[in-house]
Amino acid sequence: MAHGRDLIADFTNGETRMLYAGIKDAPLGTDLVYLVDGTATEQRPYTKEFLRCLVPTCPTPAMNTVARAPRARDGFRHETGRVDDKDHREGAFHIQGKATLARWARGQHPDATITIEAVLPGRERVADVLVTFASGERVALEVQYAGLSVAEWQERTESYERLGVKCAWLFGHFGEQLNHKDDRAHLNAIQRQLAEAGDVVLWLNPLTEQVAVAYTTTRVWPTIPGVDLGDGGRYDDVTFYVPATTIGRLEVEPLSDARLTPDGVSTVNSRNLVRQRARWEAVQAGRAAGIVEHEARERALIAIKVAERAAAEQRMRDHHAAIAARRKELRAHRYAERGKALAGVLMERFPGGPPHFLTVPTEVTPTQPADQARVWQGHLWSQWVDVPVGTQAKVKLVVKDLDRLGLIDERHVGYAAEQWLAYLHAHHMVRLEGSLFTITDPVAEEPERLAAVARDRQARLNAVSSAPPWQLNKVQAAAPTASQPCRLCGELLAGLLIDGGDEWHPSCANKW
Repeated sequence: MAHGRDLIADFTNGETRMLYAGIKDAPLGTDLVYLVDGTATEQRPYTKEFLRCLVPTCPTPAMNTVARAPRARDGFRHETGRVDDKDHREGAFHIQGKATLARWARGQHPDATITIEAVLPGRERVADVLVTFASGERVALEVQYAGLSVAEWQERTESYERLGVKCAWLFGHFGEQLNHKDDRAHLNAIQRQLAEAGDVVLWLNPLTEQVAVAYTTTRVWPTIPGVDLGDGGRYDDVTFYVPATTIGRLEVEPLSDARLTPDGVSTVNSRNLVRQRARWEAVQAGRAAGIVEHEARERALIAIKVAERAAAEQRMRDHHAAIAARRKELRAHRYAERGKALAGVLMERFPGGPPHFLTVPTEVTPTQPADQARVWQGHLWSQWVDVPVGTQAKVKLVVKDLDRLGLIDERHVGYAAEQWLAYLHAHHMVRLEGSLFTITDPVAEEPERLAAVARDRQARLNAVSSAPPWQLNKVQAAAPTASQPCRLCGELLAGLLIDGGDEWHPSCANKW
């Protein structure tokens, strides 16, 4: 889209040759004479006699012509030489800009009324060029070379809006309104506001009769799959040329190719930039919608995955719970089976009830029922302790045997076995030495309990043997029994059971 540097340089160079001149003794700014290219020699006498500089404040208004064809365009020049004054140049450019636009507008709309320096109703505004279409619609063409503040520009624009006149701004190709450096046009504050409002900024060179626009490029990157606009076009990695809003390259074209409508001034390039901007915005909107849809799909997939993970975790928990319940059921069954197998042996060895070393509570089984503790501890006792004194064994073999039995959770088997052996060690039944233990007394009883039972039994026998026959029942009933609870249920035993040497109720014995 870019033009060659020579064309851009010709547009922006600020050359002071003049295409228009004023008529002597006529009001300046009203009647201007246009020099047709190639007629400089022919028009020189007429110029010297009847024409003058078009700038009212020119100190040397006498004019002549310069024949440059075919190297360059013919033009007017000052008779006394070049007037190199900034205000003079801007004034000359501004006046020629108005004349150029008026001549162009007449060519565009012969039936329209074209007025230079048109005073609007109420003298609120004086338009550089006012175009009144046959329909009655009006467009003011404002040529701006001099510096202008944003506030002044807004006030002029709002004034035209109040008067019902569309204002089209064309900025000068030289001076305050075109900051062109490093092959880029840098838009000023007013031009940026116009661009941000959606307008395309136009610059005018009345000497070359050209207009320019500033453009920049933007790309659509393939961050997501291409967006289909419905016309078959997919934009995954495409460059768009859009109107510049801050800095851009200039694109120059003849003023004759521009179009004047009640909506303002547009050029081939400006219309193309507006179309590309619209397509780029559509692509962006489509991509945004695609991104939103893509993110919605991602969120839905994530939600599905989360739900599936939660369901899988719940199934795993249910599976583990079923396994735990099954293990508990199997453990209870093993306790029952092993308890039956041990009952006869233990009843025979301990007719007075289970000894203290078969009801040892451990930290890992603090709430384990006594009958379950009797089973696994009775098993270990019968296998590893009820052996000849002096026998040695490894602790890890006891742990392995208890684990094989399956009566305690495998995580706690080692600790439970070690605590039970430590209890036996404390009661001098075994001697622990590191990883080994030695049998010292397989059936050690609790001394305090045995002594209490013996004292109670002796007291009852003494009381019965010294009582007369007629008081025997009374003495037996009055004999103390508080120290003779049942070893199984804890309730007090009847005197006859104590006299017979029993330490539990017959009904409790059936539980073995």
